[in-house]
Amino acid sequence: MGEGISRINGRMQPPRQEQLPPPVNARCRDYANRAVGDYKLMLSVPKCRVKSDGRWKDDYQSHYKWCLTAPRDAVINEAKERDKWLLKCGARSSM
Repeated sequence: MGEGISRINGRMQPPRQEQLPPPVNARCRDYANRAVGDYKLMLSVPKCRVKSDGRWKDDYQSHYKWCLTAPRDAVINEAKERDKWLLKCGARSSM
């Protein structure tokens, strides 16, 4: 019997189709991890706290999916804007 072909009740069955997860985009994975980390850092310093919005949220999937569709310059700008705020309010000492 060929690889992947099985028998159930004596009948040949087609090979099982595996659902593979989508490939990981390393740039967006890193962006989303950093965005969530920046959000947590922002919350940890009282004078840095801001209202949650598209830039400031603890939602990895949302950041990751946005990065997949956003222009590269927009992704870079969002990270820079979070860095600027965290530097200004004293949560981060350098970029």
